[in-house]
Amino acid sequence: MIYYTKDIKCPMCLTKFVGREAGGFFIDGQDSDLFVRVQKSPLHIIQVEIHSCPSCRFSGMFSDFNLKYAEVVRKEFMQKVHPQLKIINPRGRTAPIPHEAYEFAFRCALFLKRHMAIQFMLALRAYWCMRLTPSVDLLSYNDLRAYEKTYLQCATLILDKRLKMKVAVIPKYRYLAGELHRRLGNFESSQKYFKMLMDFTGNLLPDYLKKASKSLYEAAGRGDGRHHSMESVLYGGIDA
Repeated sequence: MIYYTKDIKCPMCLTKFVGREAGGFFIDGQDSDLFVRVQKSPLHIIQVEIHSCPSCRFSGMFSDFNLKYAEVVRKEFMQKVHPQLKIINPRGRTAPIPHEAYEFAFRCALFLKRHMAIQFMLALRAYWCMRLTPSVDLLSYNDLRAYEKTYLQCATLILDKRLKMKVAVIPKYRYLAGELHRRLGNFESSQKYFKMLMDFTGNLLPDYLKKASKSLYEAAGRGDGRHHSMESVLYGGIDA
């Protein structure tokens, strides 16, 4: 994982600090929920791409720090949102670790009424962070599973709401809805979304996701809510 440092200015409290920008990385595989595994590196790309202001803890992607807000918005943020951005059980830490930063970014996105797709992406990435260090090293097993379930439920709730709207949605989001519901144990909802993709005839769904949809539809039918790699889904490793 290659990354570069960049100067950042917080759009809320105007604090200047040094952030990171992702460069190159090597893909090692993919999980069934589309999390991309990278070759061994101290940081995953999703951890590099999230930033938190060291003063007010406004959080987001690098582009979020290039936006400007009226003073009334900044004051409201400091009054209403800033007090919510607390590090739980810091153990001497003064900065949030990636899953906390994504949670903070999600709260900021809600306050700023950012698009549902952005809110979903932030919640999904917080969920993905629960399989990465340092989260897996700092949290107990029970806390890790509790955070994972909270982020997963949040992402699924937003995605369901989005998919119920009468707007065009790329098939990948229906695939994710099916897979996230399967991980939550909502097998009937999972099969509903996967069935849509199995019947899909357009060219916007990659062939491998259509094949994965069939395999995961059958897994949901067996009551299988386990984590799977995409490789095992595609090549027959989840039949048990």
